[in-house]
Amino acid sequence: MKPTNYSESNRAKASFDTAYTASTPHQYLSQMAAVDYSMAKQMNPFLCAAVDASSDDAPSLRVLDIGCSYGMSSALLKSDYKFDDLIDFYESDASEQYTECVKETRHFLRKHRTREGVKVVGFDQSRPPGFRRHLGGSRSGSGRHGQAAPF
Repeated sequence: MKPTNYSESNRAKASFDTAYTASTPHQYLSQMAAVDYSMAKQMNPFLCAAVDASSDDAPSLRVLDIGCSYGMSSALLKSDYKFDDLIDFYESDASEQYTECVKETRHFLRKHRTREGVKVVGFDQSRPPGFRRHLGGSRSGSGRHGQAAPF
């Protein structure tokens, strides 16, 4: 078996480094749309079904979102929006200025909030925790410290 050169094998791999350090989700969602990212679309119905089945037994429920970056899974879980709705919102309606973006995003998400008893704990090493925290949709912990603060 021929040894693989890691650098050569990953040369064509997309880099999202700058998307994970931006203060708002615009660049992240733009890059995800460009590569036809579908994990959130495919995962969300299963996550929602599991949460809905679990919430019959408990008035409130905590969900750990590992790799939460901008809190998009939290937004999808707590609303009836689809991933494409989030992409459309950030492409056409949300300001790229941080404070305005947070305010507009809060308003956007409140219009379709469906799971009030769900609290999401975000766990990620990327820079966007401030955005998640200011939205109030997902508290965040740092992977470096191995802790997540509950919402």
